[in-house]
Amino acid sequence: MSSDGNRLGERLSRMTLQCVLLVIGSIAACAPRGDSIERAALETVFDQGRGQLQVGGPYVGVEFHHGRPLPSRVSFYHPVANSIDLSTDYWKRDESMPFEVTLMVGGDTVYFGEESLTYRATPAWATFEMVAESYGARIAYRFAETLPVMVQEITVTSRLSEPTDFVIGSRMRPTLRTSHAYDVKYASRSGYGQEGLVFRANYDDADTDSATVFILSVAESPASWGGDQPEPDHPEDRDGQFVYRKSVGSGETIEVVHIIGSCRESEFDSLVNRVRTQWRADVRRYERRVTEYALHGARFAIRDPALSRTARWSKAMLAANLHHLNGQIVPMPTPAQYNFFFTHDLLLTDLGAVMFDTARVVRDLRYLAMLSHPDSLLPHAHYWRNGAYVTERAGPDNWNHLWFILLASSYVKHSGDLGTIRQLYPMMRESMRQMLPNVRDGLVHSERPDWWDIGHVYGARAYLSTLMIRALRSYVYLSIELGTADNSTLGLLDLADEMSEQLTSRLWDDTAGYLLNMLDSTTVDRHYYSGSLLAAAFDILDDERKSTLLSTARNVLLDDRIGIRNAMPADFLDHIELYRFNGPEVGAPYRYMNGGVWPQGIAWYALGLLSAGELDSAKAVLRRYLTLDGIAQSPNGQPALFEYRNADYSAPDYGQIDKTTFLWAGGWYLYVLYHLAGVRENEWNLWFDSKLPSGFADVTYDLVIHGRRSLVTWSGDGPFFRSITVDGTRVHTAVPIGQADQIALQRGLPDEPYLARATSIVDHVDYDASAQNLSLTLRGLRGQRVEAEIVSKAPPKAARIDGRNATDVLHVGEDSGAYVTLISWMTEREDVTVTIRF
Repeated sequence: MSSDGNRLGERLSRMTLQCVLLVIGSIAACAPRGDSIERAALETVFDQGRGQLQVGGPYVGVEFHHGRPLPSRVSFYHPVANSIDLSTDYWKRDESMPFEVTLMVGGDTVYFGEESLTYRATPAWATFEMVAESYGARIAYRFAETLPVMVQEITVTSRLSEPTDFVIGSRMRPTLRTSHAYDVKYASRSGYGQEGLVFRANYDDADTDSATVFILSVAESPASWGGDQPEPDHPEDRDGQFVYRKSVGSGETIEVVHIIGSCRESEFDSLVNRVRTQWRADVRRYERRVTEYALHGARFAIRDPALSRTARWSKAMLAANLHHLNGQIVPMPTPAQYNFFFTHDLLLTDLGAVMFDTARVVRDLRYLAMLSHPDSLLPHAHYWRNGAYVTERAGPDNWNHLWFILLASSYVKHSGDLGTIRQLYPMMRESMRQMLPNVRDGLVHSERPDWWDIGHVYGARAYLSTLMIRALRSYVYLSIELGTADNSTLGLLDLADEMSEQLTSRLWDDTAGYLLNMLDSTTVDRHYYSGSLLAAAFDILDDERKSTLLSTARNVLLDDRIGIRNAMPADFLDHIELYRFNGPEVGAPYRYMNGGVWPQGIAWYALGLLSAGELDSAKAVLRRYLTLDGIAQSPNGQPALFEYRNADYSAPDYGQIDKTTFLWAGGWYLYVLYHLAGVRENEWNLWFDSKLPSGFADVTYDLVIHGRRSLVTWSGDGPFFRSITVDGTRVHTAVPIGQADQIALQRGLPDEPYLARATSIVDHVDYDASAQNLSLTLRGLRGQRVEAEIVSKAPPKAARIDGRNATDVLHVGEDSGAYVTLISWMTEREDVTVTIRF
């Protein structure tokens, strides 16, 4: 190596840069102009010199800290989930710096990675930029669709008047951490090839699946590299070093492009040859897929830039956070922080995705089915550990069982796909078999407090009981649709009703004004958990308790600057023995589980406000606490969706975000957004609520209903529907029946009666204008309690159920210039015909 190279090597040794750096060439050079415009529409810019960032693709993801342009971690997903990561403490991940990049200009040396830079990013790519007196620099990271690589492009442009030597040095320390076990692995062998264009590090350890990590230089050729240095005495000192030198005139550039990847050692030669010829096209393919999904995959048009931008970003996250695992491309929670699959992330994300992308949901459900063999037991997680793939099963009190049933139920309503659900039914039956023994005295008991997976104190839980109530009714709905209902099925509805009563009679605390958990059969857990908000979101509480619970959450759980805290008070470290935590795993006060702010609590709070009729408040919650703009404007905020935020208002890092680009934060955002836009779902049907928050009067969106994507358009103003039109034909139901290409919802006062909602399956609705009869055909179980709500401009005169007079079960009220009629009765048949005369 030259003397300049030796001096550079000495300077490089002072620093550490991180993971798998992908530097990609200039956006304009690699993408057509149309692509660049769409990229810009999706990008967000952050210049506050702080914060965490995660971006990635199917095979590689990277994590940055403090706005530094060099990653602290690179996660590979092929051949297995190994990561370049030098951290020794989860809470100090920012100290990991496995990469170094230096720039020497005219004798001055700049160490990239030590200072924060402005960046432009999406969930699928990122570009860091800076302008100095003598140069402008950009470090970009891009990812590939089918190749197991990332691209790091370092572009430096001279601002000097005379040609000057620019020297760029780079170094990568390829210390690996294994998937799940997170054991440290050093390279067994390393070296350079192809005249210094390739560096490779081989790992003979079976826990890495005999991986090879490599750097391929594809733009400026290195002037020197580390290959002429002696083999280090210690394996931890093996690294990849390159030096690039070029005389650069005014306005000219020096461009270094590193392709960093991972594969099995046996694949290396053939893969590198493919990467050389295909990487540009494959990177473009990935970015086009993400932008197409985010910008064009499903329409959601509203005149609110903050809501629209976050909708696009959320869909981009759904497209980007799909990673390779054991031969499949599956949802994973973050681009880089996790390198294993969790069922929970899939289920909660798909509750939002099912609104517009049932193809994704069916793919995910079938993946769960594959992992459930041979015992039909729902998986909890799937990952590589100690040389083999492992599937953890969901235990007998695992909340995944209940979310799984809820997602399957929602999927049927949107897709109409009973074939897939029939294949999944043994899993649902097993999940119900696992969970039912936990119901004691009308409530679900569990060792875990609220929705956490830590702690070991057995008692009644509001969160799980609420989920069980909804899951029982959803399971009955699926059984009816599949034709598997039997004499015992009605008992599940009775149990759900009993649990609804016990939820309030045993867990409602008048003093607290909240649903509180139990530590044992007699001791109340005096903590306020966000999971109790589900009872309001799912409309299980009466109106008075719902209002009180939301008011308590506002006073106790809501941090009005960053959102809903997970639990309060934040004193769990004082009760480690009581809850039997594994040491301080709960987190410091106001961090992580111990009072930190999580996205699902914000979503549940907004949904509870919607259920209580506080529409504008629900919109304000979503907009302030779960949009890119709202989060960026909050303390220590940045335009990102997160796993959790530090809620310690006395700390300098108050509001700091952890795990940006968090998958089910995007899923919950989309779920709440569609509900704000009038979409509703109970256990039996999808339906449209005529009441919208301000600013939603002319919202338009795609919604998959009964297997077809429908364009739903809203117009007018008022508390009810004036008219509902499906493919140009007037209908008299806000509960969609059958497929449709277009649904037009005009608000105002009704000029003809319509069905607003029902608590059984709705098969047919017809209105005879001449006879002024509204006829409903409903389906359920014999002995089932059913409610149907009808809105009309005049009060009903009579009603018949299966031909028998039922006027006495009509409950009629006036509201805002219309009549709202509630019919409530116990069915005597599976198929019921109801006729109301006006």
